[in-house]
Amino acid sequence: MTRESLDDLKILYGSIREALDGKEERIIYKNNHIIMHGVKDIGSGFLYEVFIQEDYKFLRINDMIVIDVGANIGDSAIYFALNGAKKIIALEPHTYPFSFALRNVKENNLEGKIELLNVGYGHDGEIFVNELFNTGTELTHYRNGEKNQGMFIKKFN
Repeated sequence: MTRESLDDLKILYGSIREALDGKEERIIYKNNHIIMHGVKDIGSGFLYEVFIQEDYKFLRINDMIVIDVGANIGDSAIYFALNGAKKIIALEPHTYPFSFALRNVKENNLEGKIELLNVGYGHDGEIFVNELFNTGTELTHYRNGEKNQGMFIKKFN
Protein backbone atom coordinates (compact mmCIF):
# COMPACT_ATOMS: atom_id res chain seq x y z
CA MET A 1 0.00 0.00 0.00
CA THR A 2 1.41 3.37 -0.99
CA ARG A 3 1.58 6.46 1.20
CA GLU A 4 -1.01 8.12 -1.08
CA SER A 5 -3.51 5.29 -0.64
CA LEU A 6 -3.00 5.37 3.14
CA ASP A 7 -3.74 9.10 3.11
CA ASP A 8 -6.88 8.46 1.02
CA LEU A 9 -8.04 5.81 3.52
CA LYS A 10 -7.56 8.24 6.42
CA ILE A 11 -9.59 10.91 4.61
CA LEU A 12 -12.34 8.41 3.74
CA TYR A 13 -12.48 6.98 7.26
CA GLY A 14 -12.72 10.51 8.69
CA SER A 15 -15.48 11.33 6.21
CA ILE A 16 -17.48 8.25 7.21
CA ARG A 17 -17.12 9.18 10.88
CA GLU A 18 -18.39 12.70 10.07
CA ALA A 19 -21.41 11.19 8.30
CA LEU A 20 -22.17 9.06 11.33
CA ASP A 21 -21.80 12.05 13.63
CA GLY A 22 -24.45 13.80 11.55
CA LYS A 23 -22.15 16.54 10.25
CA GLU A 24 -22.12 15.52 6.60
CA GLU A 25 -22.93 12.57 4.42
CA ARG A 26 -19.98 12.89 2.06
CA ILE A 27 -16.98 10.72 1.42
CA ILE A 28 -13.87 11.12 -0.70
CA TYR A 29 -12.89 8.17 -2.86
CA LYS A 30 -10.19 8.30 -5.53
CA ASN A 31 -10.37 12.10 -5.57
CA ASN A 32 -14.15 11.99 -6.05
CA HIS A 33 -16.35 13.77 -3.53
CA ILE A 34 -19.26 11.37 -3.16
CA ILE A 35 -22.57 12.41 -1.59
CA MET A 36 -24.20 9.53 0.30
CA HIS A 37 -27.65 9.99 1.80
CA GLY A 38 -29.15 7.31 4.02
CA VAL A 39 -25.95 6.47 5.87
CA LYS A 40 -27.40 7.30 9.28
CA ASP A 41 -30.70 5.63 8.46
CA ILE A 42 -29.45 2.40 6.90
CA GLY A 43 -25.98 2.00 8.47
CA SER A 44 -22.36 2.63 7.55
CA GLY A 45 -20.75 -0.82 7.51
CA PHE A 46 -21.24 -1.14 3.77
CA LEU A 47 -19.32 2.09 3.12
CA TYR A 48 -16.28 0.65 4.85
CA GLU A 49 -16.58 -2.64 2.95
CA VAL A 50 -17.21 -1.03 -0.44
CA PHE A 51 -14.93 2.01 -0.40
CA ILE A 52 -12.13 1.19 2.10
CA GLN A 53 -11.80 -2.59 1.89
CA GLU A 54 -12.89 -2.48 -1.75
CA ASP A 55 -14.65 -5.82 -1.49
CA TYR A 56 -15.54 -5.66 -5.21
CA LYS A 57 -12.04 -4.82 -6.44
CA PHE A 58 -11.48 -8.36 -7.72
CA LEU A 59 -14.34 -8.01 -10.23
CA ARG A 60 -13.39 -7.15 -13.80
CA ILE A 61 -15.99 -4.48 -14.50
CA ASN A 62 -14.15 -2.10 -16.79
CA ASP A 63 -16.38 -1.34 -19.82
CA MET A 64 -18.87 -3.99 -18.65
CA ILE A 65 -22.59 -3.87 -17.86
CA VAL A 66 -23.00 -4.67 -14.16
CA ILE A 67 -26.23 -5.86 -12.52
CA ASP A 68 -26.29 -4.87 -8.85
CA VAL A 69 -28.85 -7.08 -7.09
CA GLY A 70 -29.86 -5.53 -3.76
CA ALA A 71 -28.57 -2.03 -4.46
CA ASN A 72 -29.59 -0.65 -1.05
CA ILE A 73 -28.72 3.10 -1.08
CA GLY A 74 -26.68 2.81 -4.28
CA ASP A 75 -23.23 2.56 -2.69
CA SER A 76 -21.96 -0.38 -4.71
CA ALA A 77 -23.51 0.93 -7.94
CA ILE A 78 -21.64 4.20 -7.39
CA TYR A 79 -18.45 2.23 -6.70
CA PHE A 80 -18.86 0.32 -9.98
CA ALA A 81 -19.50 3.56 -11.90
CA LEU A 82 -16.36 5.17 -10.46
CA ASN A 83 -14.30 2.10 -11.32
CA GLY A 84 -15.01 1.91 -15.03
CA ALA A 85 -18.28 0.02 -15.52
CA LYS A 86 -19.99 1.03 -18.76
CA LYS A 87 -23.47 0.78 -17.23
CA ILE A 88 -24.96 -0.40 -13.95
CA ILE A 89 -28.48 -1.77 -13.62
CA ALA A 90 -29.25 -1.60 -9.90
CA LEU A 91 -32.20 -3.51 -8.40
CA GLU A 92 -33.62 -2.62 -4.97
CA PRO A 93 -37.11 -3.88 -4.01
CA HIS A 94 -37.44 -1.91 -0.77
CA THR A 95 -38.81 1.61 -1.17
CA TYR A 96 -36.96 3.20 1.75
CA PRO A 97 -33.34 2.45 0.70
CA PHE A 98 -34.37 2.82 -2.97
CA SER A 99 -35.36 6.44 -2.28
CA PHE A 100 -31.85 7.11 -0.96
CA ALA A 101 -30.30 5.34 -3.96
CA LEU A 102 -32.24 7.61 -6.34
CA ARG A 103 -31.03 10.66 -4.48
CA ASN A 104 -27.42 9.42 -4.28
CA VAL A 105 -27.21 8.60 -7.99
CA LYS A 106 -28.73 11.97 -8.95
CA GLU A 107 -26.58 14.07 -6.61
CA ASN A 108 -23.43 12.31 -7.82
CA ASN A 109 -24.41 12.99 -11.45
CA LEU A 110 -24.41 9.30 -12.38
CA GLU A 111 -27.88 9.02 -13.95
CA GLY A 112 -26.28 8.30 -17.33
CA LYS A 113 -24.37 5.30 -15.96
CA ILE A 114 -26.67 3.89 -13.27
CA GLU A 115 -30.21 2.73 -13.99
CA LEU A 116 -32.14 2.16 -10.77
CA LEU A 117 -35.11 -0.20 -10.71
CA ASN A 118 -37.43 -0.55 -7.72
CA VAL A 119 -37.75 -4.32 -8.22
CA GLY A 120 -36.40 -7.48 -6.66
CA TYR A 121 -34.65 -10.44 -8.23
CA GLY A 122 -35.77 -14.04 -7.85
CA HIS A 123 -39.54 -13.87 -8.21
CA ASP A 124 -41.17 -13.16 -11.55
CA GLY A 125 -44.30 -11.09 -11.00
CA GLU A 126 -45.87 -9.34 -8.04
CA ILE A 127 -44.13 -9.58 -4.67
CA PHE A 128 -44.96 -8.16 -1.26
CA VAL A 129 -41.89 -7.00 0.69
CA ASN A 130 -41.60 -6.24 4.38
CA GLU A 131 -40.39 -2.66 4.67
CA LEU A 132 -39.57 -3.16 8.36
CA PHE A 133 -37.00 -5.83 7.47
CA ASN A 134 -35.21 -4.48 4.43
CA THR A 135 -31.55 -5.33 4.96
CA GLY A 136 -31.58 -9.02 4.12
CA THR A 137 -29.96 -10.70 1.16
CA GLU A 138 -33.00 -12.77 0.29
CA LEU A 139 -36.14 -11.54 -1.43
CA THR A 140 -38.95 -12.94 0.72
CA HIS A 141 -42.66 -12.66 0.04
CA TYR A 142 -44.68 -11.17 2.95
CA ARG A 143 -48.45 -11.56 2.73
CA ASN A 144 -49.12 -8.17 4.39
CA GLY A 145 -46.10 -6.36 2.95
CA GLU A 146 -45.74 -3.50 0.51
CA LYS A 147 -46.63 -4.49 -3.06
CA ASN A 148 -43.70 -4.42 -5.47
CA GLN A 149 -42.42 -6.15 -8.58
CA GLY A 150 -40.01 -9.06 -8.85
CA MET A 151 -38.21 -10.32 -11.93
CA PHE A 152 -35.99 -13.12 -13.10
CA ILE A 153 -32.62 -12.18 -14.55
CA LYS A 154 -33.76 -13.56 -17.93
CA LYS A 155 -35.86 -10.40 -18.31
CA PHE A 156 -32.69 -8.47 -19.15
CA ASN A 157 -31.99 -10.46 -22.33
